[in-house]
Amino acid sequence: MTPDVTVLSVPPATVDRPLELGRLAGPHLAADIAARAARARGERVVTTAGLDIHRSSVLSRAEDEGVEVEQLIGRYQGEIVDALDAARIQYDVFLDPQDQA
Repeated sequence: MTPDVTVLSVPPATVDRPLELGRLAGPHLAADIAARAARARGERVVTTAGLDIHRSSVLSRAEDEGVEVEQLIGRYQGEIVDALDAARIQYDVFLDPQDQA
């Protein structure tokens, strides 16, 4: 019999703006707390999150700011990852559609 695994998946952050406090404290912090609590109880947990670069709001924001889409994605991608790092929130799997690895 395979041991149970709990999977906690946070909806991907859209790279059309910085990760505001509500989004950070809502799904990201909540999932992090739940995962830490489950692990402290000895449960197996896998956490997942990522970035969403394909929403129409990304193109709209780039057009509004007069920048290329790739430039906008790169800027907010970095800000989102930095915010998660500053909050010490880590994921077992973090999906970045532009990751070449």
